[in-house]
Amino acid sequence: MTQIEKLKYNNPYYRLLWWFIHLTFRRVYRRIEYHGKEHLKINAPVIIAPNHSNTLMDAMSVLFSTPKLKIYVARADVFKKDWVVKILTFLKIMPINRIRDGVKSLSKNEEINDMAVDILRNRLYFCIYAEGTHQMMHSLLPLGKGICRIALQANSAFGKEQPLYIVPMGIEYGHFTRFRSSLLVQMGEPFNVTQFIENHAHLEQPELINALKDTIAILMKEKILYIPNDENYEGTLELCHLWSDRQKKQMQLKGKSLLNRFLSAKQTLSDVSQLLQNHPEEAKKWIEEAKQFSIERHKKGIRIPSMHRKNPIANSLIKSILLIIGLPYFLMAAAVSAPVSLLAEWICSKTKDPAFHNSVRFLLATFFYPLFLLVLFIIFFIVLSWQWALAAAVLTVPSLYYVYDYLRLMRMLISDIKWLKDKKLQERFCHFKC
Repeated sequence: MTQIEKLKYNNPYYRLLWWFIHLTFRRVYRRIEYHGKEHLKINAPVIIAPNHSNTLMDAMSVLFSTPKLKIYVARADVFKKDWVVKILTFLKIMPINRIRDGVKSLSKNEEINDMAVDILRNRLYFCIYAEGTHQMMHSLLPLGKGICRIALQANSAFGKEQPLYIVPMGIEYGHFTRFRSSLLVQMGEPFNVTQFIENHAHLEQPELINALKDTIAILMKEKILYIPNDENYEGTLELCHLWSDRQKKQMQLKGKSLLNRFLSAKQTLSDVSQLLQNHPEEAKKWIEEAKQFSIERHKKGIRIPSMHRKNPIANSLIKSILLIIGLPYFLMAAAVSAPVSLLAEWICSKTKDPAFHNSVRFLLATFFYPLFLLVLFIIFFIVLSWQWALAAAVLTVPSLYYVYDYLRLMRMLISDIKWLKDKKLQERFCHFKC
């Protein structure tokens, strides 16, 4: 089999691995919401264009959006050794050269682009991170031209037979680096590339590429919490948090879904943008005050949810009771899962880029933790009677995830208590709510 045939082949071992990893992925996040899956069901060639903020977890978020086979691209410099090529090809990943790798390297993309066109012609999902690299922010880096070149070449190859579409995808994390956080994935309406090219037939190719690139960026920004990476970033993000309840009431958003939280934040961004245009001095004042508020609450370890609780005292009491009741199991779970959790945190401490932290925890939870549990189960059944061994095995399985959830609940309680004691910060918060 050639490399392209291997990429397109729906290997049964790959499908088995897909389902196995999917089981762990659902546990990595406490809450996962996918919206707009119907946009991927279009019966046509599709390029998926997600934002890129969290390394491997972004790829997993796309992978498990639907069971259908997806082909990814990764930077070509990792495809140097044969064994690496075999593994990445099995995982449905193909190389792509970037401008930062040198102008000469781009000449090698002709064969790669031909592979991409062949994949699209067969109506397999082709996923490319148009930013070219990751950025752990609620923003979007300038898009590269690679996605546009592939789209133009694909349209030239089969556009008259079947139209080509790009589906923008927004990936939002409750916390970029924290294990057991939340994940919101949104898929936008399919963008008809073939129609776009026909409507802009008067443009020269460089102009057409830039126009297409700008359009894709606009579509992607609609599906993420896009905040320009400038001096207003921190303050604007904080305003999204501070005004969330007010926005939800005004927009009549009921429930605590991740989508509602996203929509309220998007409305805040719209309000801030209008305020900057119409009353720049007032807007700058709000943004600066929010930035200082963010700095102070982070120093004190106060989390946003603590400030929005309707019954903070009762809520703190319930958390305290749950922590006390769950303490015995937490101590057992922490001891049992220590080899995995401590190894994960040690590797993370040695990893300079924090965007890889959750990827490290995910990989260990997926592959090392099951092997670790298997060894424990064997010991249990050797040392204990089968009834006690079975009970111990059942209690041990959720240990790793329970430890992170317990620690999260503890952090929330500490944050709630600090918030209840900080009257000055509460007064400043009321200023933002009014």
